[in-house]
Amino acid sequence: MPSPPNQLRKMKALATGLLIFMLLLWLVTRHLLFPGVEWIHAFAEAAMVGAFADWFAVTALFRHPLGIPIPHTAIVPNQQKKIAAGLGSFLQGNFLSPEILSKEWNDRKVLRQSLLWLREEKNSLQTARVISQAIPTILSQIDFRDNIPSLVKNSLRKAAKAPLAPTLIHLLERFHADPEHRRLIAALLGRFANVVNQNKDRVIQEAREGAPLKDRKIIGKITQAVASNFSTQAVDRLEAQFLDASVDLNHPLHEKIDAAIISQAQQWRTDGTIQPAWRKLYEMVLNDPQTEAFLSQFLANSSLNLIENLQKPDSPIHLMLQKRLQTWVEKLESQPETLAWLETSSERWITQIAIHHGPTFQKLVENTVNAWDPSTLTQKLEQQIGPDLQFIRINGTTIGGLIGLLIHSAEKLLP
Repeated sequence: MPSPPNQLRKMKALATGLLIFMLLLWLVTRHLLFPGVEWIHAFAEAAMVGAFADWFAVTALFRHPLGIPIPHTAIVPNQQKKIAAGLGSFLQGNFLSPEILSKEWNDRKVLRQSLLWLREEKNSLQTARVISQAIPTILSQIDFRDNIPSLVKNSLRKAAKAPLAPTLIHLLERFHADPEHRRLIAALLGRFANVVNQNKDRVIQEAREGAPLKDRKIIGKITQAVASNFSTQAVDRLEAQFLDASVDLNHPLHEKIDAAIISQAQQWRTDGTIQPAWRKLYEMVLNDPQTEAFLSQFLANSSLNLIENLQKPDSPIHLMLQKRLQTWVEKLESQPETLAWLETSSERWITQIAIHHGPTFQKLVENTVNAWDPSTLTQKLEQQIGPDLQFIRINGTTIGGLIGLLIHSAEKLLP
């Protein structure tokens, strides 16, 4: 399909060529004498008049014909402000009115069609890639990395003032609900076993020194021996318990730890208070400059790593987002009430946007058109509608010729 400038030139050449042809035909048939030539001459004469008249009408829309400032010509450049106001009002009233947008939104079922479109794997992947490519741009526009320190500082300040009980309860319950939490506890128990083993001699020595009547020669040796024996057995048993639980996730010790977690969460939920020691530790960690520095560096590195991964064509984040999108689509489709609410809400949001921002859009159109140079406005309009206007010239030439034949017929028939 030819570009607008090329199409305009082509149609202008055709209409002008037809005008020139009629002019030549009129000149030639003036001096020819053969039967019927007067009919050709009448057709060419009237067609030429029609062609000139329509050339003047079409040209007068955009400029002064032949450069002569005839009144009511060059309408587009002379009426730029009126055209700008009319175009803005036309677009707002006929395309962006709340009634039209609401009807179009409901008739086209935009949300449902979007969900159907996202169900296709290639479409959801394409959408995930678009989102992934948009995130780095958004982060760079808001100077996210430069604002990380102040963001962390404000977050820590608000967190220090927040109630501690709900936070700890939530963390404990989430930790307990995680199927993998016992693996983490098992790893910790394995470390506890190592600590117990490394400090076994110290524990036994502490038990000997704490034995009753140790200052008595005979009885003291007996009590120290008994304390040493019992402490050795206790330490060995404790180490064995830790080691067994570190490799067996079904060990009874795990059941006791789970019960303790549930009991502690329930206690905090019931009385709603946290021991002062927990609150003091909590505030100390949050107010420590090292905490702020660590979180700032962590977020900076994480955001940089995220941006680098998002910009990779084969980033796994694209597939993750795609799966999230497809899961979201399936969830919505399985919940008709939620989908209906979203459709109603989205229609209301669209109409509210039209009500509140329609005049802004109209003003935007007006300002944009008024900002153009008159020659630019003329060029843009002529390139868009000029090719069709040339058909007026062509039709004027043809119709003019036919009317010429009718007039010539009337001259022949009337006395």
